[in-house]
Amino acid sequence: MLTIAFQSFPDFSSNARALFQYMYKKYDNKMKFIWVINDDGIRNKITSKNVEIINVNSDNLDKKLSNVDVFFTTHANLTDYKKQNSHTLYIELWHGVSPKNVGFLINNMNESDYNWLNKIRKKIDYFIVPSDFWVPIFAARFNVLPEKVLPLGFPMLDNIVNAGGKENLSKVLECDISKYDKIIYYMPTARLGFGRSEDVSTNLKNTLNLKPYSEKELVNYLDKNNYLLCIKYHPSEELKFNQEDSKYIKYINQDMLQKYNLDTNMILNAADIMISDYSSLGLLFLILDKPVLYFSSDASEFSVSRGILFNDFNFWTNNDTIDTIDKFKEKVSRELNTSNIESVRKRRKLFFGDLKDGGCSNIVDYFFDKDGNLKSNIKYTYDENYVLKQENLKLKEELDNIYNSKGYKFLEKIRKLK
Repeated sequence: MLTIAFQSFPDFSSNARALFQYMYKKYDNKMKFIWVINDDGIRNKITSKNVEIINVNSDNLDKKLSNVDVFFTTHANLTDYKKQNSHTLYIELWHGVSPKNVGFLINNMNESDYNWLNKIRKKIDYFIVPSDFWVPIFAARFNVLPEKVLPLGFPMLDNIVNAGGKENLSKVLECDISKYDKIIYYMPTARLGFGRSEDVSTNLKNTLNLKPYSEKELVNYLDKNNYLLCIKYHPSEELKFNQEDSKYIKYINQDMLQKYNLDTNMILNAADIMISDYSSLGLLFLILDKPVLYFSSDASEFSVSRGILFNDFNFWTNNDTIDTIDKFKEKVSRELNTSNIESVRKRRKLFFGDLKDGGCSNIVDYFFDKDGNLKSNIKYTYDENYVLKQENLKLKEELDNIYNSKGYKFLEKIRKLK
């Protein structure tokens, strides 16, 4: 029986959560499951039976993980626990597909990032991406062979598409969202967090990261149209924004989601439109066939400090960018009333291929058989012992064929006679 370990950031979320839920349902009693967590408060949120939950600071974590057959993570969280020649298969699901430079493509990379990236590329056997479009991008980001980047799916899309988003959002906000005509999300990427600070000018005084404007102008627009603006910052964001709930502006944080055992993906389909910047959520939202707009007030600075893929922000945003409050009002009204759905679908096709959901069945069927065993053709990229073992098995098979051949047996008889 295989032992499968999961870890994500935040705890019990993202691609790892969605894939675990699929595999648990498919292979219950055929696999052993482990969740590695950072916050013990999440324990009672993982309600599936017979799942071992281990805190990352546990004294016996190393021992527990030494017997794991497969790691699934979202931030290369467990690479320290895969030894160079371990039998463990490491599959990185990652946590987003975005226009910003990631990995070895980051501009002005510091030494710490370089050393970390160089380490994980030697430990991870496969990266999972949602379509062929991302294969060369992820191969370049992590300096791995393209054959180790598999366009099989993106599990979190299951929760984005199928979750009861409006019901979940009402719970999280503790209000009836049906009283609003439209729901607008603003979910930007992090400027400061994970030990990294992007050298950009962020507007901390206003609700939106636009050129300075009168806050009353935003509130009047939302009031006039009966729109609800929901704002959620990246979970690692450390900048202190001006946050104050009002009738038409609500803030969402991780604690609010975890209170109801939810993650961000499980409220996304409640919105009618997404406003983002360089975050992966802007692209992921396209799976819902709904419009996305992008804030660009610091795009030129971000392109220099972090970098945009292909050095072309317009490619990623379809030129639907906003840098002033007037453009915000104009473009939000346009998209909510006359959205060009065909343009949205073309971009969805590029980024997600033919996926209708998270593709969990594609991922599972690639690696495991119906009984929950690893398929024999799976390669452990950086495991020299595994490669040697496979070569020895081939040699043994060839030798056995020789030993069992009629010609060899005839020669043995001659030797005995001599």
